[in-house]
Amino acid sequence: PLRIGQAPVNRDEDALAPLPPLDLLVVDDVAQNLELMQHVLGGMGHRVRTATEGEQALALLANEHFDAVLMDMHMPVLDGLAATRALRERERLQARPRMPVLALTASVLEEDRRAARAAGMDGFCVKPLEPHALVRELARVLAPASALVPDPLHLSVPERRHEVVDWVRGVALWGGRSTMVQAALRFCDEAEAGLALAPVPDLALAHRLHGTAANLGLMDFAALAGAIEAALREQPPRNPDSDGAALRAALARIRAELASEDADTSEDAPVLANPARAHAALSTLARALDHGELNEQALADLADSLPLAPRRPLLDALEAFDFAAARQAIDTLRTQLDVSEDSHP
Repeated sequence: PLRIGQAPVNRDEDALAPLPPLDLLVVDDVAQNLELMQHVLGGMGHRVRTATEGEQALALLANEHFDAVLMDMHMPVLDGLAATRALRERERLQARPRMPVLALTASVLEEDRRAARAAGMDGFCVKPLEPHALVRELARVLAPASALVPDPLHLSVPERRHEVVDWVRGVALWGGRSTMVQAALRFCDEAEAGLALAPVPDLALAHRLHGTAANLGLMDFAALAGAIEAALREQPPRNPDSDGAALRAALARIRAELASEDADTSEDAPVLANPARAHAALSTLARALDHGELNEQALADLADSLPLAPRRPLLDALEAFDFAAARQAIDTLRTQLDVSEDSHP
C-alpha cells in the first residue's frame, strides 16, 4: 500500500535532492499555461513572475534577479528563441553571468530541439507539463554535476493516451476537480472564440491550442491540434478547411464529457450498486487509514461498485489529506449502503 502523504517512489527522482525555493521567470503567451505554472511551481515553494512575450521577459531580466527562466519557444512579437539569443548577446556585451533558460514547447520535433540549443537554451521541457520532469530538468541545469539524467534535448518523448479528458492527470496538475473543470471550460470558450476569428486555423492558433489542451488533460484535442500544427509546418503547408470543423467537434466532445461529469456528481445519482463489494472495500480502506496508509486496490474496488456521486466526499477528503473527514465519509457510505440494502430486499 501507498503511505498517506507519500508520492509513489521513483528511484531516479529520489536521487535528486529537493530544490530550494527559487525565483523563476515563466514566459508564455497563453494565460492558462501561466496560471498552471504558477499553481504548480508556487505549490512547490518557488516564487514565480510571468511575462507574456520575449520583450517583456528581457525587460524583467534586465532589472530583477531570477534563478532561471522557463521560456516558451513559440510566441508572437518576439519568440523564445529570439529572446534567448538577445539575452545571450546582452550577457556577452555586459559580462553578465549566464542565466539558465529552459525551453517550454509542445513540439517533440528534433529540429526544435536543435533550434533551442543553437539559440542558447540550456534545457528542454515538453508540454504537457510533467512536474517531476520539470523539477529534474531544473536540478540538472542549475547543478549539472549532481544530475543523474541525460540532457533531454536528445531524449525521445513517449506517446500519450488519446482520450477526451484525462481526469487523473488534469486533477493532479490543477490540484482539484472543480479547478480543473473551470479551467477546461475557459479553454473551450477561448478556443471557440479563436476558431470563430480563424475558421481555418493557422500555425499560431494550432500551436497555442495544442500546448494548452495538453496541460489541461484534454488529450484527444491536444493530439488533434498537434497533428494540425505539424501539418501546417510542412513545406508547402497543408491548410484544409476541415481542420476547423474537426477542432470544433473535439471541443463539443470535451463539453459533453464535462457535462456528463456534472451529471454523475449530482445528488440524484444512485447510491446502491454492488453493496457487498463496496462494504468490503470500505472496510479495507478504513483499516488502511487507521495505519496511515492508502489501499489503492480498495479504492479501485469501490469505484467499480459505487457511482461517483456518493464517493465524492471520500475522494475529496483523501485529496486534501483530511483523514478524519475520510473516515467520516466511510462511515456515511456504510450507513447509506445499509439503508439502501434495507429498502431493496
